[in-house]
Amino acid sequence: MAGHSTLEHQPPQGQHPQSSSYQVVADLLAKADVQINGERPWDMHFHRPGVPEQILSRGNLGLGETYMAGDWDCERLDERFCRMWRYYLLSCAGAFRARDIQLWQLVLSKSGLVGGYQRPE
Repeated sequence: MAGHSTLEHQPPQGQHPQSSSYQVVADLLAKADVQINGERPWDMHFHRPGVPEQILSRGNLGLGETYMAGDWDCERLDERFCRMWRYYLLSCAGAFRARDIQLWQLVLSKSGLVGGYQRPE
């Protein structure tokens, strides 16, 4: 990751690398060592403007829909996925350790449980 700028490569015509959406997506991808329009097989290549806005506004659905529409591609989608998944899992583990996030489990049942559910000690 060192030595790689998220803005080294030109975006598609009409997409401005200085736009806040483009920069947010580029910064998020950089944390997983993925570049926009980079030269490595796992880098994402944007073909149309508006991809960052779709990803940010619609999340995973926007990411998937823009991929299916041909708005972006990746030579090694499997490697890109593994890098993104690894980053996600490591960031979750770090947040749990830092006690920044909590996990809650809600248990629903039709008739309930006499005495209720108890937190294990």
